[in-house]
Amino acid sequence: MIVNTLRRVGRGLPSVRLLVEYMMIGALVALVAHAVLAWSERSQLAQRAAQLEGQLAAVESTLDAQVAINTEQDAAIARLRALREIDRQAIAGLHTDLNRITVRDRVLRCGVR
Repeated sequence: MIVNTLRRVGRGLPSVRLLVEYMMIGALVALVAHAVLAWSERSQLAQRAAQLEGQLAAVESTLDAQVAINTEQDAAIARLRALREIDRQAIAGLHTDLNRITVRDRVLRCGVR
């Protein structure tokens, strides 16, 4: 089938050289089309890469801001932890004083009766 088609095409052409030249022109057109397509895809990829770089820069700045906020919060937590320890010691002292006062009050009440 293919051979018959080529023979018919060959009969319609003046020479084999002309057939080869047409095939070379077809191949050249295909190569040019492929080159244009590759250039277009490369251009789109470069544009997408630039867009992603912009998004990455935005995310990095947000991340840096979050790191700064976390550092501030860690410092605040450390200060609160120190204050809580001071409060714990003060409350423990108040409990001790209250126990002493309660014992002394019992002793005085028992002594008054």
